[in-house]
Amino acid sequence: MRGARGAAAGVALLLAVYALTGLLLLGRGEVAVVLRYDPKRVRSIDELILFIYRVLPESGVETLHYEDRALLSTPLGRFYWHPPKPFYVHYKFKLRPREYELRTTVILPLATDEGGRLLLWSLLTKEGFKTFSLYDYIRDVLSGRSPYEGLEVPIISIDGRYRVVDVDRFIEAYRVEENETYRYPWLYPKRRGHSLIGDLLGNALQVYVMNKTYSTYRYVSQSHPDLTLEERIQMTYEIISSDLPAVVEGFEENPEITRIEERYGIEVSRELQIRIEYITP
Repeated sequence: MRGARGAAAGVALLLAVYALTGLLLLGRGEVAVVLRYDPKRVRSIDELILFIYRVLPESGVETLHYEDRALLSTPLGRFYWHPPKPFYVHYKFKLRPREYELRTTVILPLATDEGGRLLLWSLLTKEGFKTFSLYDYIRDVLSGRSPYEGLEVPIISIDGRYRVVDVDRFIEAYRVEENETYRYPWLYPKRRGHSLIGDLLGNALQVYVMNKTYSTYRYVSQSHPDLTLEERIQMTYEIISSDLPAVVEGFEENPEITRIEERYGIEVSRELQIRIEYITP
């Protein structure tokens, strides 16, 4: 009898600790996004893994503010509660400006496939553009070598900030969409909230710099149709390397930035700081 009581007490303690994982503490100026997952969607081992990893599309989303009715108020903040993981999960963020750092290399696209994937490209180095093919790049990576080994590569860094201006839209940054990549969460880590915004801004910068570099190359090609490919690439290098910060000028007014702002309810500061450094991968 004592053994049965002890086992029951142990189970009760475990359940109590498990229930406490649903506690949420919010301070002033903090907001929480609470995502609900439906266990009815679990019909196979694959979906069970997705459920545990919390990468199935959410069955419900709500927000909690510090001003909402709390379970308990303390000097540390206000406590709220929701059912524990993996049925519910929460993410907290603060309604204050958030700083970010974006880094990119300068790549000149020379050939792409139908899906826009680079097949042939030139990477800007301190000595000039160095051309790579996708085949050689993959070969080097699989063999354990760095494709860019020994090269001195300029890195353009941008420091900026943004703030959340629409909480209802910002919670979209925490949702998971129906996407095949999320069927393999161990290969494609989840990016949510501010991490997702940082990735989107970083991708926007890379595309912007790539397009601007290609525009320079196209201008050179149209102005000097008699030049060989190597000569056009060399002239492009001379133009770009003479003023690297100019490659990112206008980025803050890029339509892609506006699209990110409108979709996720943020406002990106148009005041940016640009830094150039050289690294050897």
